[in-house]
Amino acid sequence: MAIVVLFGDSNIKRLPFFCKDRKGLLVPYNLRWFGQGGLRMDRMDNNLYGMMLREKADIIIVAVGGNDITPTSQPKEIVERITEIVNEMHRNGCEHVYVLEIMTRGDFSKCKRVKINKCLAKTYKNNFIRFPDIKFPADYSKDLVHLESLCPGNNGMHKYQCRIQRLICSVKR
Repeated sequence: MAIVVLFGDSNIKRLPFFCKDRKGLLVPYNLRWFGQGGLRMDRMDNNLYGMMLREKADIIIVAVGGNDITPTSQPKEIVERITEIVNEMHRNGCEHVYVLEIMTRGDFSKCKRVKINKCLAKTYKNNFIRFPDIKFPADYSKDLVHLESLCPGNNGMHKYQCRIQRLICSVKR
């Protein structure tokens, strides 16, 4: 059974609870969750990162970078950090590494986020995953930072989960 690792920020941290409540991500894979609210690559929890790398995953889905965007951050540095993480995952033997787009958040610098996502899309091509059906602010909770998960129906977290599930199911091993 393939091992799938989900590594990232608060959306990844919240996703297993959402999936458990909704019976989501019911795919024939062994899922491993490595999420940290407020995850920043410049001060990443090395224990969490090390545990994730030891998993020897077949598929890794990476959702990082959003918390690194600050008024003084440089998009190039954020892209370089993401690239270092992806390269380490490849060196660790994982053939299928996917990078999720940095989604809108209430106080984000839109210009920086768009610039980072364009560079990541160019670098990772088909391994860069977008969420075109998640709309800001409609699919977000009241804090305008996290995806809505409490409202019944087709909310932000549901759309996020469905896109990740489609990605996992589409990977040819």
